[in-house]
Amino acid sequence: MSDELPSGAFCGTRGLLFSHVYESWALWRRKQPSYVFPKDPRILLCCIGHLGDVWLAASILPQIKKHWPHAKIGFLTSPESASLCALFPEIDAVHIVENGYFSLRSHPIHGIYSWMSVRPVAKGQYDLSFEMHPFFPNAIPYVWEAEVPMRVGFNVGGFSRLLSHPVSMPLPVRYLPNYYPLLLEALGVPQEKLLLKPAVSHTSLVNKIIQEHGSYLVIHMGSSDSRKEWDEKEWKKLSQMLTNAGYFLIFTGKGEKEKQSIRQVRPSKSLDLCDRISLEELCDLVRRSSMVISVDSFPIHIAAHFQIPFIGLYLYSHGVELWLPDSCSCRLIVSQSCATIDPSNPPAKAVFALKVDAAFVYPHVLELLHERNIVGLHSLVSKSFPFASDAAEHFNSV
Repeated sequence: MSDELPSGAFCGTRGLLFSHVYESWALWRRKQPSYVFPKDPRILLCCIGHLGDVWLAASILPQIKKHWPHAKIGFLTSPESASLCALFPEIDAVHIVENGYFSLRSHPIHGIYSWMSVRPVAKGQYDLSFEMHPFFPNAIPYVWEAEVPMRVGFNVGGFSRLLSHPVSMPLPVRYLPNYYPLLLEALGVPQEKLLLKPAVSHTSLVNKIIQEHGSYLVIHMGSSDSRKEWDEKEWKKLSQMLTNAGYFLIFTGKGEKEKQSIRQVRPSKSLDLCDRISLEELCDLVRRSSMVISVDSFPIHIAAHFQIPFIGLYLYSHGVELWLPDSCSCRLIVSQSCATIDPSNPPAKAVFALKVDAAFVYPHVLELLHERNIVGLHSLVSKSFPFASDAAEHFNSV
């Protein structure tokens, strides 16, 4: 149908070829199994993506529990995202794909053997699976090999012939969680708005930050995809502008690369929490911030959920519409190089820019802050810790 994404739309040529070969081999070995839907099913959610992917996928959990209150729920994910599952009490078990997935994406030929040797889920362990990651590669072959009788997923990421309930994604492309109710609808569950319910409490770290600094802005520079990242020189200019206006900045990130970038960018009177906080502390930090400024990355989705004002910088074109949150408290600054978006029919809150630089972004930051009556005050800079390094050491010891 013309009003749906074509099957395999998010595969790429190599992915389509490999999916077709694997599907043909798998169906030659074994036909689609019959199934009887149990009253209290054992359900496996699959999302072997990054933190933001898993955060969005978890939005389906409350709806599953509403319709199957006694269901046991497992979650299949990547090692880097497994710890995030602890924030969702509906999850009873976590299964980790230890190897193969990322090697297949980076080196498709050499990664096939290690990928096919992985068996993260035992046969007969689950009655129903939902593939939440509509991209290649995904976990559909894993649940097929585990002989899960009912397998629901989108038909755009490859391996759709191995699904018992393939689901199409209607056009126009929109924020990914808006598609998830279609997975439940395939099983006869009426569509309802999904509500994410992470178990995030006030943490002592963020309590201390608020006590010493008052309000603050969160800056997140890094992404799992380097093509989404912004020039360090522009980050430095923007950070200095905000500091001069009296806003206190907290930088977050993970890994040595992001740590080095933050060192190059951040003003002296700011706080560097890269590799210093847990995922729960990050969620609490975002939830209690005045604003988040980030490239297309995990903190954007946290801010969108908690209705925290945010500036999202979208600089890479691949499927960008899927990652534009539905939020009334944001500015989505989209580079016109993101050619998949029609500028004549942009998403709500999207602002297009020929050149995304600090001079363009800064007025949008101030406008959004002023809309929320958040005014920069030089008194926000802590008197107790005149140097950010002293504050970082203090908070790291909490």
